[in-house]
Amino acid sequence: MNVRPDQLIHAKTPVLYLFGEDQDAVMEHGQALLAQGDHATTRMRLNADEIPRFIGVIRSPSLFGPVAYSGLVGNASSATVAHISFLFDAIGDIQLPHRLIICACGAMYKKAWHKKIITRKDITHCQFNKPSAQGFGEWLLQTMAQSNLNVSQDDVLLMSAQLNGMRIESRQWMARLGYYDGGKGEPVSLSVMRALCGEHSPESLDDWCHATAMRQPQAIHMAHQLLFHQGVGALQMLVWLANRFQQLLMYCWHQACHHANPLQQARAFGVARKLLPQEAMLWNGATLMQALHDIGVVEQQLKGASLLPDRIIMEALTLQLCRTRTEQS
Repeated sequence: MNVRPDQLIHAKTPVLYLFGEDQDAVMEHGQALLAQGDHATTRMRLNADEIPRFIGVIRSPSLFGPVAYSGLVGNASSATVAHISFLFDAIGDIQLPHRLIICACGAMYKKAWHKKIITRKDITHCQFNKPSAQGFGEWLLQTMAQSNLNVSQDDVLLMSAQLNGMRIESRQWMARLGYYDGGKGEPVSLSVMRALCGEHSPESLDDWCHATAMRQPQAIHMAHQLLFHQGVGALQMLVWLANRFQQLLMYCWHQACHHANPLQQARAFGVARKLLPQEAMLWNGATLMQALHDIGVVEQQLKGASLLPDRIIMEALTLQLCRTRTEQS
């Protein structure tokens, strides 16, 4: 049964399937659905291969009377046909007040089991398409209006271009603005908005990206400093790192094609124009593609597909990229 996002809260089926390319929206709605229900509900965050464990829990009688269980599968995009087949066979055992929320981010139309799950009438499903720049700007304005912060609409729209569809990071940013304002209702300047968004340390972010691209051991310590002492958000760091490695890949590609100005073709800007040629000496096409794949995996983990703290995830990614070895041809 297909529903709109605003209808999810009224869904009557115990199994819900949320999917689409807007990863933040998928996970945000999944977390909201998990939070629903009585305070006594036992809430479980699961990996895709733990669906049988959830079924086993609700099948087992409780020693202290009926207990409602609510489970959230945050990385269903990695589920196999066997995992979903098990769910189909056991779906009759999941009855309200139990609830299972399945979140799958990315191009799910390629999955064979995806086509089966959206045809079932006993599963409520909802698709979240990637928001346009205008759509995200309208969402940010609407959400900001509910926060009672005294901000300029023009400044909010300017910041929406910087946040670029990151709903979870946007809510964290608005929370920081709320702490800064302290309920006074005084006007918040654009410079303050930028500072609390993580732009207060661009040089430190660039230094960390460069150290990671150069595989320098101090990159791990720099990541720790950014996360703990400078308060930069993990997703903000990941965006900077992804941009750097995309520029590296494009630079290497245009250099291999013998373009006269690979830096211009790669659309490198800022300090990266001076550092990319040095960084590119340590990478090739295969290792850069693997690095971008790893960054994509970490993005899903930061958005709910992992139970690990953001600090551990980012430091592990930094360590992994610093240890990568280029295969010299």
